[in-house]
Amino acid sequence: MREGGSGGEPPIRVLLIGWEDDSARELKRSLQGFEVEFISTPELVPNLLEEHDYDCLIVDDTSMKTETLRLSKNVRGTADVPMILLTDQAHEYSAVKDADWGINIHIHQKNDPNRYELLGSHVRRVVVDWWTSRKRDTTLRVLQVLNQRRKLDSILNEIVEIIMDYTGIDAVGIRLQEGDDYPYYVFEGFPDDHILMENSLCAYDSEGQPYRDEMGRPILECMCGNILRGRFDPSKPFFSDGGSFWTNSTQDLLTTTTAEDLLTKTRNICQLEGYRSVALIPIRYSYETIRLLQLNDRRADRFTSSMIRFMEELAESIGAVLMNAMREKHVRETAEHYRAIFESVADPVLLIDVDDFTLVQSNEAAKRWALLLNVRLEVDTCHGIVAGRNVPCELFGDECSILRMLEGQEKTAMVYRRDYGPGGNHLIEETASPVRDSEGEIVRAVLVVRDVTDRILTEERLARFL
Repeated sequence: MREGGSGGEPPIRVLLIGWEDDSARELKRSLQGFEVEFISTPELVPNLLEEHDYDCLIVDDTSMKTETLRLSKNVRGTADVPMILLTDQAHEYSAVKDADWGINIHIHQKNDPNRYELLGSHVRRVVVDWWTSRKRDTTLRVLQVLNQRRKLDSILNEIVEIIMDYTGIDAVGIRLQEGDDYPYYVFEGFPDDHILMENSLCAYDSEGQPYRDEMGRPILECMCGNILRGRFDPSKPFFSDGGSFWTNSTQDLLTTTTAEDLLTKTRNICQLEGYRSVALIPIRYSYETIRLLQLNDRRADRFTSSMIRFMEELAESIGAVLMNAMREKHVRETAEHYRAIFESVADPVLLIDVDDFTLVQSNEAAKRWALLLNVRLEVDTCHGIVAGRNVPCELFGDECSILRMLEGQEKTAMVYRRDYGPGGNHLIEETASPVRDSEGEIVRAVLVVRDVTDRILTEERLARFL
C-alpha cells in the first residue's frame, strides 16, 4: 500500500498498459506530476504488481483489445489496485465491470475531445478515493477485532495480519512490556534470528542486571528504546510529529547521521539483516507510550508520511484497547490470587452482602463445615447459615457481628453459643471484616466462622487450676 501525491509526498505512481504508439506517448505527456511507467506486455503486469507499488493502472483498451478482460482477471488475483480503462466502447464494459470483473474498474472515454486534459484529475480522484476506502476498511477491521472478547495474543496476531495486508510490508511486530524489558509479544515475517537477537532491548551489566537511567528505569537500547521512552526530535526528517521513527533507507540513514542526530547509539541489526524500510510507531494511552508497533521491509521507499500518520491513528486505537485488556487481565489475575487465598483459609469463610445479609460466596472449608455440622448453606443468609434462623439475630436480642462492624466501620470479633451439630452447644467465634467499594462504602462483609469450644473450655480448666 503506497500513498502520496501531495504535501511533499512522492507522486502518484501509474502503470500505463498498452502498445507504445503516438497515442500512448500523448497519454504519458498528459500525466504531468505523476510517476508513469509504460509496459506493452500485459502478461508481465502481475509480476510487476508483486514487485512494485502502483497507485493506479491505466489500460489503453483500444490497443489492447481482447487482452483487457484477461488482464483484469490476472490483476484481480494479484493486487487490489484501481484500474482506469481508456475505451471508446464504454457500453461494452459498464454492465459487467462491477458484477463480473471483481476489481476497482473505472471507465474513461477515449473519444472525448478533452480526454487527455481530464485524465490527470480522473486518476487523482480515483486514487484518493481508493486510499480513503482502504483506510476506512482497515480501520473498521481493526476496530472489529479490538472489540472482540478474545485472548490478547489472538487479537494482536489478527491486528498484525490486517496491517500486513494493508501495507504489504514484509514483517510486522508488536512489543509489550514484560518486567523491565519490551520483548516481541506477537510478530509475523521476522526470521527467528532477528527475534533471538532483538527480542531484548535492555542493556545489561556483567552481573546480568539492566543498566538504569537517573529515574531508575532500565535503559532501552537502539531506536526502539528511543520511541518507547519518548525520545524524538520532530525537526529531524526521520521522526514524525507524533513521535514515530521511519526511514526508507537504513543504509542512507546510517551514512548521513550520527548517534547524536539519532539520539541513541543504534545496534544496526535491522540494516545488517537487509531491511531498508523501517518504521517504529508508539502505541500510547493517555500520552504514555506503553507498547511499540514495528514495520520492516527489505525494499526501499515503502513508507510515506501519510501512511505513518495512519499507522499512528491505528496505534492510538490499539493502545486504548490494550490498556483496557491489561486492566481486565490485572483484575482477573488479582481475583484469581484472592480466590486462591480465599480457598486456602482453613476456617470457614462467608462473603456476605451487608444490604440483605445474603451469602455471596463461601470457601471449601465453609462447605465442609456445613456438612459436618448439618448447616445449610443454601438458605443464603448469614443468620440462616450460622444461627439456623429465618430472621436476623438482632430480633432475638442477640448481637450481630456484621451490624457491630458496620457501626464501628472496622473489623469486629464476637463469640456466640450456637446449638447445632454433634454435641449440641458450640462456642463460635465470628470475625466480620469490611469490604469497601471505590468510594469507601462498606458493601460486603468477610465473615470468618471458627469453632472455639475446645479452646475456651481448655482455657477455663487452666484458669481453675491457677
